[in-house]
Amino acid sequence: MYISDREKVILTFYHNSINHPAYRLLNLSQTHSLIYLLHREGKVDFRKYYFVPRFGPYSFELQNDLDFLASLDVLLAQHLSPVSYTLTNKGKEITSHRLREDEIFNRLYREISEKLDVIYEKYTLEQIVQNAYLLLSRDLAKYVGRSG
Repeated sequence: MYISDREKVILTFYHNSINHPAYRLLNLSQTHSLIYLLHREGKVDFRKYYFVPRFGPYSFELQNDLDFLASLDVLLAQHLSPVSYTLTNKGKEITSHRLREDEIFNRLYREISEKLDVIYEKYTLEQIVQNAYLLLSRDLAKYVGRSG
């Protein structure tokens, strides 16, 4: 069974809402940087997200998913400066129901949770953005160096 990148994002916010209240509300840069680090360091496969540098890693595909989830009332987009995201009660209910019913989804949640906990032990939110940007810059430099 394939679990979409969008569902992995929901699991990330779900884990934060349950286990890390300080990370329950993430601004745009923090969200994109965290997903990038989860992919890059945590080895969680986000197949359709391609990141470019923009105040830290930024993915147009991820942003489309965040906007879509907000339109479904799964995420709440708080239009502060900058925009911030948090899981809604509806998002929590849907996710907890699926976790009870779907063993594969539950297994992926446990994997993502473990990897998020490692990231949170290593970095503050500010460091998540800084380190994700540094890693992305290095990855892009390697890529450009190969193609030149």
